[in-house]
Amino acid sequence: MKHFSHRPSLLFSRRGTALVVTVFFVALLTLMVVAYFESAKFDHTSAGGHLDRTKAGLFAREGMERVIATLQRETVDPARAEGQSVEDHTRLRRNWLTQPGALIVPNDPPADQKLLARRVELSSGAPLATTYSDPIFQGPDLNAPMVSESLVSTRLITDRVDPATGEPVALRLKWVYVRQNSDTGDRSFDFAEEPVLTDAANPLVGRFAYWADDESSKINYNLAWKRNLDTSSTSLVNRNPKSHPSWINLTALSLPGGTGLTEAMADALHQWTVASPARYFNTFADARQLEPEVPGLSDMLAYNKFELTHYNHDPDTTFFGEERIMLTTNRDLVPKNPDGSYARKFIDIMRDDVAADESDPGDLDFLAGGQQDWLNDPTGQQVVPNKFDAVVRDLLRYISEKNWPIAPGVSFKDKYYPGSLDSDIRLAQIIVNIIDYVRAKESSLDIIAPLRFGVAPDGKYTLHATHAYAATDSYQGVSRSPYFTELGMYVEKDPTPQPTPRPAGWPAGKSLYKCYYTAEFYLPESYGVEEGIDLVPDLAPQPAANSSMGWVLGITGVSANSHVCYFPSPRGNLVNMQGTLDAVRIFRSDLTGGEGPNQTMLMPGKRVVVTKMFYRDKSYVQQPNANVRMAAYRSTTNLNGILTSLGRRPRLLLSPQSGSLNYRTSDPSTTPMSAMLTLETDDPRANGHSSDWQPNTAGANSLGNINSRSTLGRPPLDVKPQQDTDANGLLTDASLYMPPPKGFGVNDAQNDNGLMSSVGELGYVVTGTDAYSGSTPWRTLRLQPNNYPDASVLPDWALLDLFTVPNSFGAASNEMLKPHGTSVGGRINVNSHVLPFEHLARDRGLVALVAGSSALRHPASEVASNIYHQVLADGEHQKGKVYGYPWTAASGGGDLGNAYDTPGEICEIKGVADGGEASEALMREIASLITTRGGVFSIYTVGQSLKQTRNGRLRVTAEQRQQAVVERYLNNRNTQNPNDDEVQFRTIYFRNLMP
Repeated sequence: MKHFSHRPSLLFSRRGTALVVTVFFVALLTLMVVAYFESAKFDHTSAGGHLDRTKAGLFAREGMERVIATLQRETVDPARAEGQSVEDHTRLRRNWLTQPGALIVPNDPPADQKLLARRVELSSGAPLATTYSDPIFQGPDLNAPMVSESLVSTRLITDRVDPATGEPVALRLKWVYVRQNSDTGDRSFDFAEEPVLTDAANPLVGRFAYWADDESSKINYNLAWKRNLDTSSTSLVNRNPKSHPSWINLTALSLPGGTGLTEAMADALHQWTVASPARYFNTFADARQLEPEVPGLSDMLAYNKFELTHYNHDPDTTFFGEERIMLTTNRDLVPKNPDGSYARKFIDIMRDDVAADESDPGDLDFLAGGQQDWLNDPTGQQVVPNKFDAVVRDLLRYISEKNWPIAPGVSFKDKYYPGSLDSDIRLAQIIVNIIDYVRAKESSLDIIAPLRFGVAPDGKYTLHATHAYAATDSYQGVSRSPYFTELGMYVEKDPTPQPTPRPAGWPAGKSLYKCYYTAEFYLPESYGVEEGIDLVPDLAPQPAANSSMGWVLGITGVSANSHVCYFPSPRGNLVNMQGTLDAVRIFRSDLTGGEGPNQTMLMPGKRVVVTKMFYRDKSYVQQPNANVRMAAYRSTTNLNGILTSLGRRPRLLLSPQSGSLNYRTSDPSTTPMSAMLTLETDDPRANGHSSDWQPNTAGANSLGNINSRSTLGRPPLDVKPQQDTDANGLLTDASLYMPPPKGFGVNDAQNDNGLMSSVGELGYVVTGTDAYSGSTPWRTLRLQPNNYPDASVLPDWALLDLFTVPNSFGAASNEMLKPHGTSVGGRINVNSHVLPFEHLARDRGLVALVAGSSALRHPASEVASNIYHQVLADGEHQKGKVYGYPWTAASGGGDLGNAYDTPGEICEIKGVADGGEASEALMREIASLITTRGGVFSIYTVGQSLKQTRNGRLRVTAEQRQQAVVERYLNNRNTQNPNDDEVQFRTIYFRNLMP
């Protein structure tokens, strides 16, 4: 019998297992497929989002590129074309200004490229609409919250609050839309605020908005510091020259409640930047490092960030597109290229064969003016190379320009010498007065001889004595020295018989008449020589030949051929002066009015009368007229007290410059010597022409006292240009000034001593002297409202735009003060109106510019507001005028202000310099701290990627905000050749901001 097993079938078991495995794999495969599709869907969305974000970034970048392209197009001149003359190329150089959000530029050629005519916005513009059919069209607010900074609630651009809403100030812009052709892919811009959304062939794919801020309208807190306070509790004193941006006063900043930035805060910021070379703040957050030392500083800076920057500079060029001339004769202060050539123009009149630190511009022997080379040739036969001519002619070219944007078609030549030719030597008079002021500033000598110049046979301006001394067409500058203010001669009625024994030199058997030549020396009070001048430094009654220097009086009349004069020498003999040197030593017995222990000192603000007695062989009746021309030297004399080596001794004083003063002297039979008639000047500086000297008004003299001819305190003459007047419109001597010698200034010797501290010092330069046709007394460059009836005459303050001052403060600060060697950092742009955000004022920089100044006559906030809103001077004697770019009223009743074409234009503003000559003091402080254009721009952009739907809707798919800082600068290729200069743009900072 057969038995069967009861185990399950192996076949069925295997089939079940296979089924389970199959089901598992099917399920797994299903999961994988589902996961794949889900992943693909996610990746597609992610990729699309990333692509949209990239597009948004590119659209944002478009705003930045548009700003740079606009700057390139409107501010960069084309290279000089082949065959184009230098004059034609210079004529095509463009003038341009900047302000936050805009450029101001000329019209395109052939329009005058110096005349500003249109405003070019550096933004996408302000929205015109107030309501929209769809909120999606509303423009973006650039002042977005900074979500990346969780520690402090802050906004991107400003934390100011709108007083009307209590909310942070909104900075809304108009969108620029981007369309893309569906067939070609070409893109175009749509500037409508509500663009069409149904154009399927050219749908909207993105939009962007942008705005460029001018960093020069802000305070550079890496360079700004403070003005010294009289009640300062700190030991830190600002010893920098007035041209240094550290004089921009950080203490003008404050918080909303009125809490001000303290002096301790300003000191801490300054100390941090100067304590270590090249250490500067790069963001406001950097200031947090100082919080333990000065609590609240970072909050103060953060709140004022709309008014602050850490980097700015402006091109140091004129509105003719040429570099400004540096007011220095010291080549060591001039930036140099690697090849040793000079990177800047300057007053290059010093000899090259003497080191700069071994020469003094006050000593004529160190100048290169084509004069005798007394340093190397005692005979005076050799001459020094003539660099003076080139400098004067270059300066003449600058002031003879006729395409000034503020007064087209006229020049300073037309103003001061109407009808004169370009070749008229008188045009050089103001130039030489400028040079003489710079010489006085940089010289360590207490007394310096003025420049005397004429034209050599080769047509060049020269300092050679043959052409510059006494020639009819020769001129003299104005320097730091005393002046002759009164001259006269008197002859006694009765002769003096021959003494017994007869002195050597006395003509045998003859009686002689005593003749007295009198000269009044005057040292103005503010002429920098506080210790006075010793007119008789050698008190010996008889000089040892050539042993010491002394003052010598030169009297042309004593060597005349019409009579014989005899000088009673200290040796007791008489010296026949006819045809000989006419300069004789001054002794103590000759002086009246001297001060000091020996009564020989001429003190500031005082007068000393010098009387030299001679004998002559003709009586008053025989020769009643006198020909008087006097000079003064500091020189050695021989045993007879007569000048030696006349040739190399410069004339410190000379009146008149050429010819002589011919007048009828007092009759000794009716007039005592004490009442003798003299000739007088009005302005002591204006004494080079015979007409500058007039008889005493009372027919006598005012020796030792204020001249009767003085017109100070009286109404001015009816002349143009006008004389210097005070706040009441009366003549003033407020600008009768010369700087102290190098080393004796208000600051230490490493700073403004020996340096021009501001171009505003040019307000001291005399414009009234004229040795050819007669002078206008009491007239200097006018840094006040132009007093002509209209704005067609070129104002004097326009000259400030042609010059700059040397900035030499050590390598540690040069990176910020002189970026690229061709720009200047830290100045405040007076064109600070913020476009298109008319509701947002930026005026703290202007307040900081003047706050703390001792020259202020009104509160700093008031003066700054007047500058900001261009409130013109409206006094009885001072009427401000608008120049250059036309005034434009803002929409909504505000004001955009007239753009300032040049920094000097603020002289027309109420409260700046409208209080007469003395009120120019404020311009002397701030003239080198202001500009009208900037070279650094912060660009804020926002870009969005868009989706235009089929039903005519718009959807934002991504957004990107960006910020960049771009600088415009001149690359001079490290050469002196201007033809290879190139304006370049560089992005120095960039960041993507949170959406």
